[in-house]
Amino acid sequence: MSKLRYRADIDGLRAVAVLAVLFYHAKFAGFSGGYVGVDVFFVISGYLITGIIWQQLHTDRFSIAHFYERRIRRIFPALYLLLLFVLLGAFWLYTPEKLIGVAKSALATIGFSSNILFWSESGYFDTPSALKPLLHTWSLAVEEQFYVVYPWFLWLGWRYLRPHFKKIFWLVFFLSFAGGLAALKSDPSAAFYFAHWRAWELMVGGALALQYVPPLRNARQKEAASFLGAAFILGSVFLLQEESLFPGWNALWPVLGTAALIHSNSPGGKTQVGRWLSHPVAVFIGKISYSLYLWHWPLLLYARTYFLRPLTVWETWFVLLLSGLAAFFSWRWIENPFRRRDFLSRKAVFQFGGALMLLFGAVTGWLWRHTVNTGVEFPPEYASYRCIYDAKHQIKDAPLVACKLGAPQAPARFAILGDSHSNALSPAIQHAAANNNVQGFLLPDSGCLPLEGVELVNLECARHCERALRYIETQPEIETVFIVSFWHGYRNKPLWDAAGEIPPNADFTTLLEAGLRRTVETLQSRGYTPVLVYPIPTATYPVQDAWYVAARTNRDVNVLVARSWDEYLQEAGDVRDLIRRVADEYQLATIDPAPMLCPDGQCRVADANAPLYYDTNHLSIYGAQTLTPLFERYFQQSFSP
Repeated sequence: MSKLRYRADIDGLRAVAVLAVLFYHAKFAGFSGGYVGVDVFFVISGYLITGIIWQQLHTDRFSIAHFYERRIRRIFPALYLLLLFVLLGAFWLYTPEKLIGVAKSALATIGFSSNILFWSESGYFDTPSALKPLLHTWSLAVEEQFYVVYPWFLWLGWRYLRPHFKKIFWLVFFLSFAGGLAALKSDPSAAFYFAHWRAWELMVGGALALQYVPPLRNARQKEAASFLGAAFILGSVFLLQEESLFPGWNALWPVLGTAALIHSNSPGGKTQVGRWLSHPVAVFIGKISYSLYLWHWPLLLYARTYFLRPLTVWETWFVLLLSGLAAFFSWRWIENPFRRRDFLSRKAVFQFGGALMLLFGAVTGWLWRHTVNTGVEFPPEYASYRCIYDAKHQIKDAPLVACKLGAPQAPARFAILGDSHSNALSPAIQHAAANNNVQGFLLPDSGCLPLEGVELVNLECARHCERALRYIETQPEIETVFIVSFWHGYRNKPLWDAAGEIPPNADFTTLLEAGLRRTVETLQSRGYTPVLVYPIPTATYPVQDAWYVAARTNRDVNVLVARSWDEYLQEAGDVRDLIRRVADEYQLATIDPAPMLCPDGQCRVADANAPLYYDTNHLSIYGAQTLTPLFERYFQQSFSP
C-alpha cells in the first residue's frame, strides 16, 4: 500500500463542505441543500482515517491507544472551548428551562451521543432546532460512534479475515445503506441521526483508501470524474431542499461526488478541479474548517436570539466573519499546539481528556438537574396548559384523549373539538364554565385540524375527529360544540380531503372550507350548536424566550416580537373571512380572541405581569385566562340555569 500523503485538494474539499453548511445555516438564498456539507465531511473522514489505520496495519505499527490519542488531540480542545462559550451564552440568553436543555445537550455532546438525544427530542412540543446551540454536534457524535467500532473492524479484518475482508466490507456497507433507506420510511429522524445508518458514507471514503475502487486509467477519465464529482456536490447544495428526503438516495449525490473528487485527484497528478481546490485560500479555510464548523452555529443562533428576529444580510456576514476569527484563534492557539506530539505525552493527553470530560460532565450534569437563579423571576402560569398530560383532568373511560373542564359536579353541556390551540385556550373556558356551574369535555388532537374528512400525512386526523364526534354522541346532555384551531397554521401542511369530495390538488382554503362546512352540518344534523373560534395572532419569536431576553437586556418584548393588526390580517385574513362566511350562512355564534390580544391596532404578546404566549402561537395559562370574559359572555347567555 502506498504511503498516505498530505493532499491540499482535500483541505480545499473541506472548505467547500464547511462553506456549504455555513451558507445553509445563514439562510443564504440558493444554498437550500447546504446541509450535504456534513456528508462531504463524512466521506473525507472515512478516507483519511481508513488510510492511516490500514497503512499502520501494513507496517505493524497500529495501536488502538495511539488512534484514540489522535482523536482526543484532534477533537477535545476546540470542542471544550466551544462548550464553555455555549454554556456562558445560554446562561445569559436562555430561560432556566432552556438552560437545562442546553446543559443536557452539552452532557450528551461530552459523551458523543448528542445525535441520539436530538433524535429523541423531535416531538411536537420540543424546543425548536433554532434554539439548540449544540445541534450541529450530532455529526461529531456520528463520527465518534463510528470510530468506536471501525478501528476494531479493520484490525479484525486484517488479522483474521484478510482473504474475505473485501466481501465483508461491502456487505456491511450495503446493510448500512439499505437499512438507512428502510429507516427513512419508518423513522426519517433516525435515518438522519443514527450512526449505523450513516456508516456507509464514511465507508465510501474507506473503500477509496482500501483501493477497493478501480483506478482511473488516464487523465481524461480523471478530469471527467473530477468535474462530475464537483457537479454532484454543487448540484446537491443548490437543488436539494429542506423538505427533500435525506439521507437515502439523495445522499448518494454528495457522497459519490466527494468520492469522485478524492479518487480523481489521488497522488500522481491533479485535475483542474483539484488545482482549484488546492488554492491557498481554499486550503486555509479547509484547515480551520473543524473550528469554523463548531463556532458558526452557536454564534448565528445567539445573535438571532439577542435580536429576537432573523439577522439582516450585513449582520449575518458580520457573524460569519466573527465565526472565522474565532475559528482562526481556535485553530492557531488551541488545535495546533495540542496536535503536536511534543506538547503533551500520550499519558498526559488521556489524563487531560478524562479530566475535561469529568469536569464538564459534573458541571453540565448539575445544571441539568438544578434550576439556576439567573436573576430574572418568571411569573406564575407563564407556561402552556396541556390537560392531555395532566392525569387528574383526563377521562379514564374515554376511547380517546379527553379532559374535563368546568364545574366537576355539573352536567356536561359542551364539548371542544380542537388541536393544541384548544388545549392552550382551555384555561379561559375552564374558568368561564366553572363560574357558570357548567362542565364540558376537551377532545384535543395536537397537529390536526378538528374537521371531519380533512387528513394530514401520518397523523390519522380524520379518524380522531370521527371518534371525537362519536364520543360526543355518548354524552346526552351536551348542547354546544366549540371548534378551536390554529387554522392558518396548516396552510403549508400536506392536507387532503379524506372524504374524497375535493380534488387532491385543491388549495388550502378550499379544503378548509369544505371540511368546516361538513363538520358544521354533521353537528347540526345531530342537534348540537357549533361555535366557531377565530384564530389568535402569532408572534415572530417564541414568547417566553423573548420575554426573558427582553428582561435581561432591558427592552420591551412587545416591540421586539409582537405583530400589528395589519400583519395579523395579512397572515390570517382569508381564514377569518372564511369563518365569518360559514358562520353567517349557518347562523353560528363566533368567539374572536384577536381584538382583545390586539388593542388599538397593535398585538401584544405580554403585559406587565407575564407573557401571554408560551411559544409563537400557543397561549400561556395566563394569556388564556385574560380571555375568560369572552367565554363568560357566551356561557351566561347560553347556559343560564
